[in-house]
Amino acid sequence: MPLTALAAAQEADVEHYRATGEIVLLPSAFGVAGQYAAMNSSYLAGRRIYPQVTGITVDQGRRTVFVQLAASADELVPLLGSLTLRGQGEAQVRGVVGGP
Repeated sequence: MPLTALAAAQEADVEHYRATGEIVLLPSAFGVAGQYAAMNSSYLAGRRIYPQVTGITVDQGRRTVFVQLAASADELVPLLGSLTLRGQGEAQVRGVVGGP
């Protein structure tokens, strides 16, 4: 999950961040984070568990991007009924604010 948060954080609008210090993610952040989740979950996919990005939030005070993931494990444990796994990863955005 940390890789999905890092992927989303890499989609920060760098020019906006340098000018204002505010983290604004590009529209592509959700899709890129989803791609990273898929690429790094082959073990889960082999068990028919497919993580999906369910949310991305930014904590401006901590300069941190959080990505929430969820996956249904119904195929893995059918006797338990519906089972949803949830997790969260985080990555910090760092750089020079107010630069040229």
